[in-house]
Amino acid sequence: MPIKTWLLSLLLVGIGHTLFVFIVQSQMVVPFVHDPVNLPSSGTSRSLDNYPKDQPRSDSGNFRHSPNSQRSNAGQQERKGHPHKGARFPNGTLGYVADVTHVRRSFIGNFFHGDEGLIENAESLAPKIPLSYLPLQKEETSLVCNQTLGEGVEGTHGWKLLAEKIVVANSSTPSSTEVRQNNHPPRQRRVLCAIYTHAAKKENIRAVVETWGWRCDGFFAASTSTDPDIGAINLLHYGPEEYENMWQKTRSMLAYMYDNYLNDFEYFFLSGDDTHLIVENLRKVLHSMGPSAQDYPLYLGAWSRDPHNKTVYFVSGAGGYVINRATLKLVVEDGLAKYHAKSQVAAEDRYLSNVLRMLGVVGNSSMDEYGAQRFHIDGPQRVATYSGIDSVSQARKNRFMKTYEFWGDTWGRKYGVDLTSSESVSFHLLKKPHEMKRHHAILYRSCPSGTYLGDHLRSGSP
Repeated sequence: MPIKTWLLSLLLVGIGHTLFVFIVQSQMVVPFVHDPVNLPSSGTSRSLDNYPKDQPRSDSGNFRHSPNSQRSNAGQQERKGHPHKGARFPNGTLGYVADVTHVRRSFIGNFFHGDEGLIENAESLAPKIPLSYLPLQKEETSLVCNQTLGEGVEGTHGWKLLAEKIVVANSSTPSSTEVRQNNHPPRQRRVLCAIYTHAAKKENIRAVVETWGWRCDGFFAASTSTDPDIGAINLLHYGPEEYENMWQKTRSMLAYMYDNYLNDFEYFFLSGDDTHLIVENLRKVLHSMGPSAQDYPLYLGAWSRDPHNKTVYFVSGAGGYVINRATLKLVVEDGLAKYHAKSQVAAEDRYLSNVLRMLGVVGNSSMDEYGAQRFHIDGPQRVATYSGIDSVSQARKNRFMKTYEFWGDTWGRKYGVDLTSSESVSFHLLKKPHEMKRHHAILYRSCPSGTYLGDHLRSGSP
């Protein structure tokens, strides 16, 4: 065969192969298939030896690094499409980059009598705030502190769970402070927390801020209106603003974190506005994983079984989930534009798990050393009383029974208090602001003397 003919044939074969791969990939349906019994303990199906260590990008790269200050880049944002459209200023102008440390610094400053000069050295003053501190308005005190045990959202069994089993880690546990191990450079563990919500839930956002939001190193609420005082931002996303489009809102939250705060934090927590996060316990878990948890993709939360396919599992968003910088880079750079880019669904947790699985990342186990759960997909009463038999609505019955079956099949069957870790990190379905604060007040012993809850918890009565 003449050499020109041979080269032409080789070229045509190469073009044909490339076209075939493109067609196959464009028609690919992302599978939800995994054997839960053989989940890898490392939390990633990608080889740790082959996965590249996280290398922060320079400001000249594709992402724009923010020094945590409010500034406008409306021109740049207008040229971007979803999910990188960004957020709006209170006046509606596009290009708002929130100071995600504002909530924490303001809360600390307000504790010290609102002295604005104290905000700048907030981190040095934070340890002086009692772990139990919780601001309460007069009208809140009755619902939060004067309901008898079990009368609140916690229920009688949930009360025992919160008051007697769960232990809030000491706030001095190494967290965002730098940690040096084995003569390696110190590593930080700063956490950016974000919730999805909307403008009508302003008091819910405030309840989150005053209970656990301020305890994170950074915080913002992905809302439909920008209010810097409570960390709310009007974050744009593809499609309508509705629960059935939660996946698109989550895509924009991930993109916003990536575009503005990638190098400012090591870990990123996402949840709804009805989730209560025990920040100190989350920090303890992250610290226990060692500095290597920052080098490879981390995806931490409650494993759940798909209600429609028992061979499939995903990391539930009900109790929130944690990713690290490596995961955020991976999902934004390689996943968001490629998988489910236009899907409008409520199941953001299943879709995120789906995307990450296609990128070689599976969820990390959130079990403690006794096989008990740290992230919870419901409130304390429900968690404490579930025994494998469900009497609530069929939809919830299907979801919870399959989730508990999955946990039982994987780690051995246990229920209620036995399945709840003393190092629990989160609970779900705290729908009203006073429910969030009641839950928090029991865990942190926040109610003052002279109130039913304050006196009861101090007396040590069951």
